[in-house]
Amino acid sequence: MALPLLVLGLLAGTVTVGAGYLYRQRRQASRAGEEGDLPAVEAEIAPVVAGEVPAALSPAAVETPPAPWRVSLDEGRAREAARLLSREMIALIRGRTGSRIVTVADALDAFPGDREGLARFFADADRLAYGHDDPAREDIEALEAAYLRLAGEIG
Repeated sequence: MALPLLVLGLLAGTVTVGAGYLYRQRRQASRAGEEGDLPAVEAEIAPVVAGEVPAALSPAAVETPPAPWRVSLDEGRAREAARLLSREMIALIRGRTGSRIVTVADALDAFPGDREGLARFFADADRLAYGHDDPAREDIEALEAAYLRLAGEIG
């Protein structure tokens, strides 16, 4: 009777020590990220006054980062790009309607305005992301065009 209790106690102690170690490591990593050597932002960026853009910020210097699916596509990860486009569409619908969206059916119910177009978009995204064959770049670009068209309609 004492041996099973001893084993159970050792197991519980090991789990507790392991969880404490992981918790401590995660806390130290988050503190290191917060206290890292970050440059002084105020010294690098001049304040914008009355809507004027400082001369130091030319249009060439101010770049918008590429879309996450575009980065994946450029790096040759077409399936990931299709999944990201699908997630972006769900996030757009969630943000526009304020609905809780778990499945594609929830997204279609939340925005019935262009139900057929959204259903076709999600079907294509799923086919490209999870299909048997690797998707071609042209297929992902067509899916991106559909996303941009639907995003413009959704607002």
